[in-house]
Amino acid sequence: MKKKNSNTIHRANLSESYFTNRQDRYILIQDRALADYYCDLAHAVATLSYSYDAQGHVKSLGKYDLNEQPEKWKENALQTLHSFTLPKRAYTAQDLARESTWVFPTVQLGSIGLRHDEGITQQLMLPPHRDDGSHFQRQTLDLSSAYFNLTPQYQDALRTSMSKHHTQLRIITASPKANGFYEAEGLSRHIPALYTELEAQFLQSVTTELPGSDMAIFEYQPTGPATGWTYHAKGLWLTSHPNHPSLPTTLAPTTPTTPPTPTTNHHNDPYLTLVGSPNFGYRSVYRDLESQVAVVSTDPTLQRQLGAERDRLFAQALRVASVTQLRQADRRLPWHLRGLISPLASFL
Repeated sequence: MKKKNSNTIHRANLSESYFTNRQDRYILIQDRALADYYCDLAHAVATLSYSYDAQGHVKSLGKYDLNEQPEKWKENALQTLHSFTLPKRAYTAQDLARESTWVFPTVQLGSIGLRHDEGITQQLMLPPHRDDGSHFQRQTLDLSSAYFNLTPQYQDALRTSMSKHHTQLRIITASPKANGFYEAEGLSRHIPALYTELEAQFLQSVTTELPGSDMAIFEYQPTGPATGWTYHAKGLWLTSHPNHPSLPTTLAPTTPTTPPTPTTNHHNDPYLTLVGSPNFGYRSVYRDLESQVAVVSTDPTLQRQLGAERDRLFAQALRVASVTQLRQADRRLPWHLRGLISPLASFL
């Protein structure tokens, strides 16, 4: 594989619908080190995979065959991929302060115990701390999940952020008609209703446990030229409220599991975004190989661009009024499938 100097970070599968009628996110990052990182990661994943030739023969490319030696394969896979969670060098506060924008990747394969991305994401769901233990100013956290199925750990982190730190939370997800499984055949046609029920359960828990919390859920329902599009955008954005005390004027030191904390902005635009493959659901955390990139910036122009991207998504969405709306007859699962919500959710 030839190494390049740029990366396009996205979650698209590169099938036709992603280029015609599916809303996703794409961020072009021109950086040789990041391009090398993903090129090396692709090579590493290949060594843990199988080859499939034109005659239909399957052959393990790795040191161990997953089907024949699963425990040794997992041990080798964890050792191979763990190196991609470690920094290539140590950065001082002075290093971080010299640049206005920092980019760092995450990787996750929960099935072998590699949970790097999950740890980073949970930290970002909670406000950062000063050295004296106090919190920085109030924040808005915007989260996009095309298939709404937040893990209990993420739900707890968000509830803690809202209850203890007064974080404003806005979530955007697909409406039933914008779900990729809308009008699918067989049992798959019920998948949009299943996601709707999971959405309703989270909204009900927040409404019951945290009355008066600043949370809103929106569903992507585009009009105009995008009518009929499906929704596949994933990620989060963090914004500091300008009417609260400023964040520090320099970036704080970072470790392999602690992202840097930037200065605030004064335009209600995000200073941080995550973009990549994780959907914040059970499959992303426990089953699939995932990676995303955190972009942290104090540059006003980039912050405005990230804010405009976020705002375009929310502009095509409608706010959910209540749990009752989500449980209307035309959106509910058939009675004989409701008992399967919990076991099915572990595959979504």
